[in-house]
Amino acid sequence: MGWRVQAYRQFEQVLSDKGFPCLFGRRANKSGSCLLLFIPCENEQQALRDGMEAYVKFVNDTPLEDRLFNPLIVIFEKTDFNTLAEEQAYAWATLQHLHDGDRTPWPAKACTDPEVFEWTYHFAGLRMFINMSFPRHSAMKSRSLGGHIVFVVNPRENFDEVASAETESGRKVREKIRQRIADYNNGVVPDTLGFFGDRSSLEWKQYQLYEEGGLSLSRCPLHIKVDKTDHLNER
Repeated sequence: MGWRVQAYRQFEQVLSDKGFPCLFGRRANKSGSCLLLFIPCENEQQALRDGMEAYVKFVNDTPLEDRLFNPLIVIFEKTDFNTLAEEQAYAWATLQHLHDGDRTPWPAKACTDPEVFEWTYHFAGLRMFINMSFPRHSAMKSRSLGGHIVFVVNPRENFDEVASAETESGRKVREKIRQRIADYNNGVVPDTLGFFGDRSSLEWKQYQLYEEGGLSLSRCPLHIKVDKTDHLNER
């Protein structure tokens, strides 16, 4: 059995659990509408950039109502990590490299400082939310989708449509999901989960959730560049 088949079966098994917290993820998995991107160890940055560009084109070419349940599931082959912290450091470095190789400039009016509540990640001009899931999560098991690192990528506007903080129905959906997270994680709920646009909530802190043994970050490790000649931030 190839690693792609094995990794997808593990992912599908997790989302098929009736207790899995994300109702939208369960719906997409059940309907077979998830879009899959497998990243091999060879030329992984090129594969990721090409796949993400194709996804952005799909989003731009498809009406919002027709793609609400088409998340991009990015599954990485690389598994030779020893700790949760190593997995998470790799994920952040990968996201930085993706940004560094973005052929579309960061939008002129978009916030470039992750420590500001208005910031969100952009690639190829698209605002997006990136859920990072890791095999070694145990307490935060809602962020473990099998034996591989997985990014679940959605356009930011999808959440604004189905679970907006500005509407009563959106707030109810989010509260329901958070209660399901608590149930699924045996009472463990990340205190960094929040609403986009809330001044007390930072978007990047929701990409990677903390548990013991993982990275404890006081600042976002990403360096958002307007000038692509900048150097990577040192941690």
